[in-house]
Amino acid sequence: MPDAQVLSFKDIESLLAHTIQHQASDLHLSTGMPAMLRIAGDMVAITMPALQEIEVDAFIKGTMSNAQYKEWGCPR
Repeated sequence: MPDAQVLSFKDIESLLAHTIQHQASDLHLSTGMPAMLRIAGDMVAITMPALQEIEVDAFIKGTMSNAQYKEWGCPR
C-alpha cells in the first residue's frame, strides 16, 4: 500500500473508510503501533504515528454503546 505521506485519523469512521478504500479485510489497532490493515492476507502498516492508548480507546468507544463499552470492561 503506497501511502507517501504520514496520515492521521480523527475518528473511527475515517479510519474505516481508509480500510475500505484499500480493500482490506481487517483493521488491527494496538497501542504503541500504527494501525495495521490485512490486505490480500498480508499485514500492512498504515503510514501514521504509533497509536496512543487514548486514541485506541476513543476508536473503540466510537463503535460501541455505553452498555457495550461497560460490558467490555471499561468505565465510560
